[in-house]
Amino acid sequence: MINKTYQFVKWGDRYLENMVPGYQTINIYGRGALSPEVESLKPKGRDGDYIIGKRLPSREITIEYILTCKDHLQKRDSLNLLHSLLLKSEEEMLEIGDEIGWFRRGFYIGGEDPPDDRKDGIGRIKILTTDPYRYSELRSVDLINGRTTLYEPDAADSGSFYTEKIEVTISNEILTITNLTNGDKLILREMLENQKVSLDFLKAEIRSGATNLLKKLAFESSDFPDFRIKHKDTIELSGGSGRIYYRIRSL
Repeated sequence: MINKTYQFVKWGDRYLENMVPGYQTINIYGRGALSPEVESLKPKGRDGDYIIGKRLPSREITIEYILTCKDHLQKRDSLNLLHSLLLKSEEEMLEIGDEIGWFRRGFYIGGEDPPDDRKDGIGRIKILTTDPYRYSELRSVDLINGRTTLYEPDAADSGSFYTEKIEVTISNEILTITNLTNGDKLILREMLENQKVSLDFLKAEIRSGATNLLKKLAFESSDFPDFRIKHKDTIELSGGSGRIYYRIRSL
């Protein structure tokens, strides 16, 4: 069982404290303030810079842990197991004990093992996140054939949402989903009545069962896969009914 008096880490669907004998997370670094990367020009004849853009970099999160084992054999077995759990070829979800209900996305990029000359010691794990944000648990709201206002008062000051998926049942040849607040739009054409469609923004896929419907998307007038939503945005749905799945994201 996880010792709640300390920090703990969940990598994918597994708690490292539960999986690796003798492992205990003790500190997490890299979640603090970020410095934006600024792109600028130096105009002739004037002081200062002309700022043309800025972006937030990814985070490098360092997990510091202690490994306490009865002998060197158990220590080597625990380290081998830890390495096998961390070495994933695809992006993985990272959950941290003092951020219950939130997760980050990233890749294992290395670290430091505890010293070889002791049966216990402190090691470090390095995770490179794919963006600087943390994401909430998956939330959803029904979209009726008409207008729906998203209301998330606890997210009013935390920034934008991340649209993960929209599932709809078609009732017209043309399906239109519009964010009336910011103008983002999704249009699918040549649809069939009662057809069930899933728009997956994480995978950039549009499917009805196993059938790929991406060719039905009106690319020139659709914001896919970047359909943005926020607290108090009004979504208008025409040509069907369904549900939108999203996560709140914050720094």
